[in-house]
Amino acid sequence: MRLLGPRTFWLFAGLIVLIESIYLAEEFTTLLGFIVENGGTIWDTLRLSLLKLPEVVDFALPIAVLIALYFAIVGARETNELVVCAAAGVPWTRVPGFAAIVGALGFCLSLAFASWITPTALYTQRILAKTIEARSVVREITEPGHKNSIRRLDGRSYIATPPADLTKERGHLFIFEPDTGDGWRASQADDWSVIGPREDESYAIQLKSYRDYTGRTPEQQARLDQDQAPVQSAFQAAQWNVQNVALVFRLEELIKPIDLQRRSNERVVLLPIVAVATGAQAQWQSINGVVGQISGRALGCILAALTAVACAAGSGTWIGRVAGVPVGVLVVLAGDVVARAVLAEAAMRGPAEFAASFALSLLVMILLPMAYVLWRREALIVPRRGQG
Repeated sequence: MRLLGPRTFWLFAGLIVLIESIYLAEEFTTLLGFIVENGGTIWDTLRLSLLKLPEVVDFALPIAVLIALYFAIVGARETNELVVCAAAGVPWTRVPGFAAIVGALGFCLSLAFASWITPTALYTQRILAKTIEARSVVREITEPGHKNSIRRLDGRSYIATPPADLTKERGHLFIFEPDTGDGWRASQADDWSVIGPREDESYAIQLKSYRDYTGRTPEQQARLDQDQAPVQSAFQAAQWNVQNVALVFRLEELIKPIDLQRRSNERVVLLPIVAVATGAQAQWQSINGVVGQISGRALGCILAALTAVACAAGSGTWIGRVAGVPVGVLVVLAGDVVARAVLAEAAMRGPAEFAASFALSLLVMILLPMAYVLWRREALIVPRRGQG
């Protein structure tokens, strides 16, 4: 109906924007901390924020549909617009018919988000976050900075301090190796630089004014004594002033390769669902673990749309006006939980059982609110002040 369509759309859009804003406000502190820690850009912040939006849309859809439709119908009724339409010969069934269309659109939108948009966003978000971390590591290694940096390479711990004198490019570099086979080893360089990347994409840490210390823990000394090794000092120190001590490493040793394999919550299941719906039963095993959850939540949009009509029909009394939306929310949430549980169990038993359970759930979600609407159909059209 052109009367309810614009109202419903703008109310729905406003609710989704409000919910997304609240969600991003809660997540923004963590997101900003990650960006600052890894030296990200404003563009990185914007992309990660946008990729977080689909996570909450699927959960918010049924509630947004319920509230938007409820206030659109009540607003049109209280301004006598529905009465004028009824006087012009428009049947009252057009209101629940419009709600059914909105519920069907919500069902398709929920299905698209849960099976395609949200998994793709989660996958892209994880890859982007790992890329930002890797980029930060490369920048930290190859570019001097004014903060302490701690990294591990090939069993060694590297600690780089900022320069005490701002005229110097780098500060001290400490290297600690906990066990070289004959004890620990610690090194320090006051003049060092990173050279690379080379042709083989490797880097070299060039050490100058280099001091090296070795020693053994009590446990290592005890093992040497037990093996009847020659008595050696537990602590040794030496210092070299050399020009060409270099430790070669590759970034692959420092940066864990990004896992491009999709995780369980990142798998796109829209195409397998379509394939099963068109008769490709061989695809069922790949989706039976999630199709019940996805379809149960999508059915919640249909229940929410028709429940909004029932709540609007019951809002003619003072109690109905106060309790209408809270009761409707409880009905939708309860229906969502029950539908997902029933359909998830049916999906594990096979496509035939799932199809029967899906049809039965859809029928119940339509009949229950529509039975109440049929009983209160006059109150759906007549404003509250005109009801006897």
